[in-house]
Amino acid sequence: MRPSPLLFALVTLLSGMGSYAASTHHSPVDRDLDGVFDNRDRCPHTPFWALVNRNGCMIHRIHLQKKVIRQARKNFSKSR
Repeated sequence: MRPSPLLFALVTLLSGMGSYAASTHHSPVDRDLDGVFDNRDRCPHTPFWALVNRNGCMIHRIHLQKKVIRQARKNFSKSR
């Protein structure tokens, strides 16, 4: 008598062999939830609500305001 393929699959899954492929694939992780994956995050403990740059470091309000003003001036000079 030949074993059933369904039985073989069930035994393999329950023994943990079936989870090997899933455990070898590592998906990127963002532990501080700032939108930057941990392997690129230079500031790993920023609050999740903070605005961050591409390195995961918080953009301070003054810096952000200066950037907005510079962009507004640039757009205004283009429109003239």
